[in-house]
Amino acid sequence: MLKDLSDLKNKKKQNTDSIDDIKKQIEDITSKLEFNNEELKILSEETQVEEKELEKNKNDLIKNIKNKSFLSSYNDGAQNMKLSPLSRGACGSCFSTLPPQFVLNVKKMEELLSCPSCGINLYWEE
Repeated sequence: MLKDLSDLKNKKKQNTDSIDDIKKQIEDITSKLEFNNEELKILSEETQVEEKELEKNKNDLIKNIKNKSFLSSYNDGAQNMKLSPLSRGACGSCFSTLPPQFVLNVKKMEELLSCPSCGINLYWEE
């Protein structure tokens, strides 16, 4: 009987120690969580500022687009609106060599031109 009581006291002490350790771990994790939440809040605010600036820049660029069909496809969110850079006189998607006049027209960027081979929209990467 005395041994059983002693065993129970030992188990109680072990459990109490275990509870104390777990409470300490919870406090540590809670403080880390609070720190991370503050950091997330700061980064989120910075991201929102950057996002607003990018949105403004996008809207400014959209105002300067002269090709109405491209603009309407963009505004409709066309899934087939794919772009590829023109690189060394060839389509950046299918690598077909393009005529020099076609390359010059793409460089002018007055209108959106599609690759005659694969149909992807080409742009001049400055």
